[in-house]
Amino acid sequence: MFFGILQRALLKELLATFLAVLVVLLLITFGSEVTRVLAKAVRGDIPADLVMDLMIFKLVRAQDVVLPLVALIAVMLTFGRMHQDQEIVVMQTGGIGPGFFRKTVVLFLIPLTLLLYWVMLFVFPWSYQNERTLINDALSKNSYVNIEAATFNELVNNQGVIYAQEVSNDGRMSQVWVSLKTSENDLILTAREGQFIRNADEVILSLKNGWRYSNLRVMTSDELASNRKPLEVQKFEHFEGILPKTVASYRYAKIDEKPIEELWLYQTSRERALLHSRLSIPLSILVLGLIGLRLSKTGPRQGRFAKLFIALLIFIIYNQLVLSADDIAKEGGSPVWFWLIPSVFMLWALGWDQKFVKFLKRNSIQSKKQRGSSCPKDQFGNPL
Repeated sequence: MFFGILQRALLKELLATFLAVLVVLLLITFGSEVTRVLAKAVRGDIPADLVMDLMIFKLVRAQDVVLPLVALIAVMLTFGRMHQDQEIVVMQTGGIGPGFFRKTVVLFLIPLTLLLYWVMLFVFPWSYQNERTLINDALSKNSYVNIEAATFNELVNNQGVIYAQEVSNDGRMSQVWVSLKTSENDLILTAREGQFIRNADEVILSLKNGWRYSNLRVMTSDELASNRKPLEVQKFEHFEGILPKTVASYRYAKIDEKPIEELWLYQTSRERALLHSRLSIPLSILVLGLIGLRLSKTGPRQGRFAKLFIALLIFIIYNQLVLSADDIAKEGGSPVWFWLIPSVFMLWALGWDQKFVKFLKRNSIQSKKQRGSSCPKDQFGNPL
């Protein structure tokens, strides 16, 4: 009964600290990511009205780094405070050993590990697919609309060039020059007035009072012999033409969008690396959380944050090793490093290095005793 109440109290304090640290790190991540997204929006790589939608996708995909770091800091701060307040000493005096605290931490970290598994195996592919679709749809609709005055504006996918001397706020253009390229013909249009009209998924170019020049492609002798169409010049009062649909140029590698069931049948080293990465990274929550428990033990004159720098350094080393394992696997190397790295850190978190040192000391003492008992002694028992 007592252990159950104590365990619930520890879990409650761990959860409160975890949520507080999570909010802080999410705000930091949001600030850094929104700067990058806004820079892309300013350059015109992505539509400005999609910034907040894209931030949601990026924050979701940042959880493979954020959640393990939050687990490390939350566990270390929670038990570090208890060490400072001498609560751990009182509990140990009452017969509560380190195994109870380790069991409580593992019980707290398992749901977080399962949550990260769900995010990486199912939400990651969904976020990549939806982000690409969202941006491509927006680019297809807006690619012909954002025209800068007195500048030769290149249309998406090298479909042509458009120039307008003046562009009003409602999108109306004056003194328009348009060059459109297709696989069969080159077309030039000039007009006094023009504007783009959206019709469902299509974009219509509407021009007034202008000229149309078609069949401008330079013809070879073979094309002339095959009765290639000659140059045509037409004057018009009103011209409307459906512009060719844009092929979205903003896309991720298709491998990032593959669900886990497709990655099981990997055919390339990149697919194999992504599979092992998604399966092994969630374990870092358990590993780093237990490392935080070991680092939480501080001396009487040490503060709660005495080992925070060491914890961050360990996290950086761990994360860089995982990235190196990913690079090795992508180049055709063995994916065993994805599992060896957390295994080594887990042994250190559980204190196996201390057990190994004690084992060596015990063996050295026993060997000295054996050597001392086997050597001849004098009448007083001292070795000769």
